[in-house]
Amino acid sequence: MASSPQQRSVLVRHVLATGERRQLTEAPAGLFESKPRVSPDGKRLAFIRYRQGQSALFVMPLTGGEPTRVGEWSNLIGGLTWTPDGHELLFARPELSGRRLVRVVPGGGEPVAVPAAPYGAINPSVSLLRPDGTYRMALSGGQVDVGLRMIDLQAPRGGATTLAAEPFCDATRMDVPGRFSRDGTQVAFVSDRGGSQQVWVARADGSALRSLTNLPNATMNVGSWSPDGESLVFDATVAGNTDLYVARVEVGSVQRMTDAPSAQYDAEWSRDGRWAYYASTESGQSTIWKMPAGGGTPVQLTTEVGFEPRESPDGRSLYFVDRGRLHFLGLVATLKLLPISGGTPTIVDARVMPGAWDVTDAGIVFVVGRASPLDTSTEPDALAMYEFAEDRVTKLGELGFRIAPFGSPRYLAVSGDLRWAIASHIDNWNRDIMVIDNFR
Repeated sequence: MASSPQQRSVLVRHVLATGERRQLTEAPAGLFESKPRVSPDGKRLAFIRYRQGQSALFVMPLTGGEPTRVGEWSNLIGGLTWTPDGHELLFARPELSGRRLVRVVPGGGEPVAVPAAPYGAINPSVSLLRPDGTYRMALSGGQVDVGLRMIDLQAPRGGATTLAAEPFCDATRMDVPGRFSRDGTQVAFVSDRGGSQQVWVARADGSALRSLTNLPNATMNVGSWSPDGESLVFDATVAGNTDLYVARVEVGSVQRMTDAPSAQYDAEWSRDGRWAYYASTESGQSTIWKMPAGGGTPVQLTTEVGFEPRESPDGRSLYFVDRGRLHFLGLVATLKLLPISGGTPTIVDARVMPGAWDVTDAGIVFVVGRASPLDTSTEPDALAMYEFAEDRVTKLGELGFRIAPFGSPRYLAVSGDLRWAIASHIDNWNRDIMVIDNFR
């Protein structure tokens, strides 16, 4: 894995005997490549491409050529490997409430579940083939519990540097921060506590918790609330297509807002309620667009790569970043400011990580950047703010915990009045290694 001169994610073949290097792939903007696996006969390469919390399996000739997608885009694939004979691929396919190990013949049909593997097992690895045609397979499995922490940004600290935080609507599954309503009284977030990933809403004090959606086999990301707090725009990936949806909070109805082969995500309702800003791959790479909130003709706002549009408090500009979210926290992006009336974006002097920043009335609050995407430090994360009035960055305080570093389309949300923030937190993470013998 490497990067091209255009900062695209690429896979490179390196021959150890000769030192020869050859680039095999170049992912489209906003996509990232990982977990390359060469077939036992050395003729094919399997790998995973990621985009905004979704992933898909691809296969290509090791000599080069166009990769072929195996299956639909879905949630995060939990590892892959070839069978020892090279006829099939084993991979942990995301499903409604976890991952299931499946096997598939590339280009030869639908994946088939592996009954011997426990539900939730990931990262398959196989031994060499025995004379009788059997082999060993190792897997990892266990329980991952990622919860939410409500952070009181204005609680008295008596000189302490740590911000006060409490569990919010705690469950034993995977919860993902969403967005606060414009008045800060309600919170939307994504959770699979009901058995499948859906959008949930609650009051900021944790009361009136309820599920807002019921989309089948979907992965979701909360966009933003309408100015009146009556509707919520979000994106969902269903059957491989990522589109925008609008949910009426009190009624509970859900209406599809876009329907295109390209991906539409990261929606932001304008403060006057007239527009929805969002990122789209319609142009061939992820750029910033807008469309009438009630539906209509989309308008492209940027030609350069962009993600996570966020409207400025005065409604005249959009903030956005030049990197998409991966399945882990750590990459620092360039934060830019675009006049809605038109013009060239300018760079904002704040080192934000995709999915870990939000715009408030006073400034941009963000999780302080880590040393690298593979930073394994256990030191607590901290929040900082780029102040609009002073054009400077100040530290707000330490969180007292490490934000969950993986598997999330968003890690932080902050209320517009700078009173509350919500962040992801690992409550429990247990993993075991299992071995299945005489597998075939």
